[in-house]
Amino acid sequence: MAGASALLLVALMTGQTAPVAKIQVGDKLRVVVTEDERYNGEYVVLDDGSLTGVGFGRLVVAGKTVEETRILLRNQFLKILRSPTVSLVIVEQKPKFVFVTSLVGVAPGPIPFEPELDVRRAVSGVPLPVNSQEFELRLFRDGNLVGRESLERVLKGVGEFGSTKLKPNDVVTLAEVVKHRIYVGGRVLRPGEFQVLEGTDALQALALAGGTTEATFGEIEYSIEVRRGTNVFEVNDDPKLPRFTLEAGDTILVSIPERIRVNIGGEIGTAGQQTLRKGTDLFTAIQRAGGVRADGSLADVLVIRGQESFLIDLSRFQTGSSVPAFPVEDGDLIFVRRNERRFLVVGNVARPRPVPMLIGREYRLADAVTEAGGPDAQGTTQRVYVGRQGEGGKVEVKEYQLAAFLKDGDMSQNPEIMPGDIVLVGERRGLTIGQVSSLLSSALLIDSLFRR
Repeated sequence: MAGASALLLVALMTGQTAPVAKIQVGDKLRVVVTEDERYNGEYVVLDDGSLTGVGFGRLVVAGKTVEETRILLRNQFLKILRSPTVSLVIVEQKPKFVFVTSLVGVAPGPIPFEPELDVRRAVSGVPLPVNSQEFELRLFRDGNLVGRESLERVLKGVGEFGSTKLKPNDVVTLAEVVKHRIYVGGRVLRPGEFQVLEGTDALQALALAGGTTEATFGEIEYSIEVRRGTNVFEVNDDPKLPRFTLEAGDTILVSIPERIRVNIGGEIGTAGQQTLRKGTDLFTAIQRAGGVRADGSLADVLVIRGQESFLIDLSRFQTGSSVPAFPVEDGDLIFVRRNERRFLVVGNVARPRPVPMLIGREYRLADAVTEAGGPDAQGTTQRVYVGRQGEGGKVEVKEYQLAAFLKDGDMSQNPEIMPGDIVLVGERRGLTIGQVSSLLSSALLIDSLFRR
């Protein structure tokens, strides 16, 4: 033991003490003064963080490193000794604990502190309640609440709270979640008073009350209003928005807006009667019916209302522009017309077809070929023909080298396509203008027949 102490003293005198060691209340320290052993002794750090001994009086050392404390001691001994050699070592450290308490049962009490101890490991020895969703864990540090999380989430490993690293003297408490009394009324299946967990939101309260009385009625939306004292809040059920958390005494009122019924037909996804919220605009009504089909047009949507008729242009929606709202009314008959603005793409393309032209969009020859899936294996962009009905109904044909636009950006070879035009993608071996004119005239005739 004496040899070990001597080695330890040598190490201390040569500056090899651990600089990271922190002195805490309750630690036992050994002070060695080489020049005068009368000042040697072992001392315990008092509750006020001070160290009191012979030759140095009283020093506050809690929280300081061993080296910082050694320098303080040497400075004190310099007052009575010439060039004293002072050494200091922590002989015994006060045990460090984390405390686990429970407000609902027996807790294990103090747990020896370990550097990697976290909240989840600390509570592993606590008898846990079955209904874990009604309990939470709270972490106190230096008397302050620094975190809390539901017991259920901690046990499932959800969130970061369970992995929080603990420090000596931290207190982890298992407590029942605070409950609030609230009232849910209006158009719900089970109106009445409920006790809800702290953090419950308005939509969860609606679910506790059984949902709305007409929750499955068509596309009807419901309104949630929360009354809190003299304040009234409208609650939005958009999942992208923050939840509206309830407080004790809140009253939640659910209402179902007045309904209207309209009939929608024509070039629409799902024709038939639609039940809508009063005040729904025409565009939303069309979207609720499945939207406009590929051959339909939002230009001049026909609305018949009693003895009146309206032609409403919604085409600017297709270009992202705003359109004044046109609210539909109960009994309206809505008819979405076929889009007569279109051109035809035929010849050596992947998908020969008529292409409806969106209002406000410019179509050029390259767009037309793309809409038809591009040239097939026999087709070529070197010879693309555009037929346009001229005076007297005759189809006038022009040939374009679309490849020149695709390769060099020659806009003269990428003309604008107009409603009624016919685009023919030619073969590699080529066609005469006469052959093209005959083909395009036949295509125009067939297309006009099928459009009737």
